[in-house]
Amino acid sequence: MIFLYLGLCLLALFLIGYLLYFRILSAQGWKLATNEPWPPRESGETGSFENRWLFTGPRVNSKQNWHQKMVHHPHLFLRAFYLHTVKGTKFVTLLIKAKIKTGKWKVSHNITEKKIYDIMTNGPFLMIAEMEGDLLKFTCPKLPVSEKTALDPSNLTISLNVKKEGIEHVTWNGEDISDDYGLILSLVLAMLIVWVHPQTHVASELSAREIATKKIEALEPSNRFVLALHDGLLYSEYSPLTENQSLHINIDRQFVINSAVNLKMPHIFAPEKMQFQYYRYLMESRGILIKKLKEHGLEVQPDLLFNNMIVHSIDHYLLYKHLKPCVWSPDGKDENRSYWKSQVFCTVWVSDLESILQKERIRKFSSKKFPFYKDLYNDLVPLDKELSDCILASTSF
Repeated sequence: MIFLYLGLCLLALFLIGYLLYFRILSAQGWKLATNEPWPPRESGETGSFENRWLFTGPRVNSKQNWHQKMVHHPHLFLRAFYLHTVKGTKFVTLLIKAKIKTGKWKVSHNITEKKIYDIMTNGPFLMIAEMEGDLLKFTCPKLPVSEKTALDPSNLTISLNVKKEGIEHVTWNGEDISDDYGLILSLVLAMLIVWVHPQTHVASELSAREIATKKIEALEPSNRFVLALHDGLLYSEYSPLTENQSLHINIDRQFVINSAVNLKMPHIFAPEKMQFQYYRYLMESRGILIKKLKEHGLEVQPDLLFNNMIVHSIDHYLLYKHLKPCVWSPDGKDENRSYWKSQVFCTVWVSDLESILQKERIRKFSSKKFPFYKDLYNDLVPLDKELSDCILASTSF
C-alpha cells in the first residue's frame, strides 16, 4: 500500500512540475517574441521581404517551440493510439470486406457526389467561387508546380448545382472527369492543402508577429503557438511535407510555400452565397471582430487576426466534420497505402489539437484574464453556436 501511495505522490509531483514548466515556457516565449527583431530587408535569400521571412522564415523562439510540444504532444500520442487502434481496425475491416466481395485485398474510395458538394460548400473554396444562378463555379489557377508533387490541381474547374446539391461539370487540364469522384476529391483537397488553406497560415503569422511587435498582452494567446506550429508544419519529422516518413502525402514543401506566398487567393464577394453556413458566418463574424477590437482599444489589422482565429478554426472544423468518414487518396493513386494515408492525414492534421493542459478555445477563456476573447465569443454565439464553439485563439494546429 505504501508503494502505491508513494507512486501516486510521485505522479502528482510530476504532473505539477510539468504544468508549472510549460507555463514558465509560455511566459518566456512571449517575452522573447516581444523582443525579437525582424530581419533587415537586405538580408537573406533573393526575393521579396515576405518571401524570405513570412511562413518560410528561419526557426525562431525555442521557448515557444518547446511550449507547443509540451502542450500538444500528449494529445498527439493519444491521437496516434486512436489512429492505430480504432481507425486501423476499421481499415482492416474494409480490407476483409473487399477480399470477401472481390477476392482482392484492395480498399476503394467511398466518395460520393454529395460528399464533394458538402466539402466544397463548407469551406474556403466558397471565397473563390463565382455564383451564376444555381451554379457555383470554382477554378484552380496554374500553380508553381514541383516535380516532387504527386498531384497537381492546376487548371481544375468545377461547377456545382446548388439546387440539386451535386456536380454539374468538372474538367482537369481540358479533360472531363465529372464521374470520377475519387479523383475529383483528391484534386480538390490537393488544391486546399497546397494553395487555399496555407493563405490563412501566412495571414496568421503576420498576425502573430504584429501582436508581439506591438507588445499587446491582451492578445498574447493569438501569438502563443503560431510560429512554433509553422516550424513543425514545414520542417518537423511529423510534417505531412517531410519526405520518407509515414505522414508524407507526396506534396513538395517548396511547392506549398511558393503557392501560398506568391499566388494570392482571390475573394469573390456575392450576397447570393450568404445561403451557405460557412460564408454567412465569416461575413458576419468579421464585422463583430472589428467592432470588438475597437471597443477594447486593440490596434491590430483585423483581417490578419480574423484569419488567425476565426477562419483557420472554422476551416478545420468543417473539413473534419465532412471528411472524417471518407476514404480517399491524397496522391490520386488507387492503392491501399494511399487510402490509409487519408486516414492518417485526417486524424492527425485536420482535427484540432486543443489540449486539456491549456485552454485554447475562446469560449473557455476567463473574462477577467482575457476579456476581449470572452466578449467576442458572447457576441458570436447568436450567429451560430456550433461554429463559435470551435474557435481557438490562434492557428495552433
